[in-house]
Amino acid sequence: MEDPDKQASATSQPPDPNGSRRSLEPAELAARAEHGVEDEDLLHRARTGALERQARQEAELRNRRRRRVALYLGVAVLIIGIAGGAVFTQGRLRKPQLRPVAPLKASANLISETVSLTHVTKHVEMTLPDVGSFEVDLFIFDQNRFLKKQTTLVDEDVFKTTVQSLRESLLGKWIIVFAGASMEGDPDRNLKLCRDRVSAIAGWLKDNVSPNGFFWVLPVGEFREIRDGRELDEAEEDAIARRMGEEQLRKERQLVLITIQPNARSVQPQRIVEGTVSQLRTSMLLPTNYDHGTSMPAPFGGASKP
Repeated sequence: MEDPDKQASATSQPPDPNGSRRSLEPAELAARAEHGVEDEDLLHRARTGALERQARQEAELRNRRRRRVALYLGVAVLIIGIAGGAVFTQGRLRKPQLRPVAPLKASANLISETVSLTHVTKHVEMTLPDVGSFEVDLFIFDQNRFLKKQTTLVDEDVFKTTVQSLRESLLGKWIIVFAGASMEGDPDRNLKLCRDRVSAIAGWLKDNVSPNGFFWVLPVGEFREIRDGRELDEAEEDAIARRMGEEQLRKERQLVLITIQPNARSVQPQRIVEGTVSQLRTSMLLPTNYDHGTSMPAPFGGASKP
């Protein structure tokens, strides 16, 4: 007779994963009997272990996927950061850079020339460093020069009438009076004569044309004759002067008024006046063939210091 304990063990229901027991099929009973599986608790543990391993594998797989996605995201962020930095750097490099402004070059450009019955007017655009551009006019009294050994002109009345007609254009401007002497006579006396001439003209302009104006004087001495590359001595000049005659010598006794229209940056008058005269000479707009043809203007009167 079969053992009741074995019969109970063979026919007992193994626990369901949900906690309930199910009925065993005959084939399963036979398999259990064939492999010597008699304890359904052992089989239940085996099944539970397999489920746990599967769960661990699935969790590991999910973790790997998460790590892989995180890695991809990190690489993408790095690439975007590098690209953005390159674009920003390139943009900064392409940003226009301020170029240093080249300093102005000193120059004197003749803009226009007008010939009237009494004088010649030359309109000049002057440019000086640290000052900029401003207007300069030269009034050359070629038809009204100084008389020999005198401070008066050939026709004083015509000169004064001409200047009075220019009064509006002279107001508010700086005025330089240029005067020369002819080659005959003693050089020192001729220089003194030129000083007297510029003082007489500047004084009359101040009293009758521009009482509040600013004046400079430029006495350049006697005309200097150069032949064959050398300057003639006094005896040679006197001999040439006798052959030339008064009409030709009078052309050397020049009177020129130079007017400067100051701009807002004209804060150093003497420097600007000297720079103007230098550029006029460089541009051959003002003669230099006098004993003191390269000297600089001197202020005239107390009002010559703006």
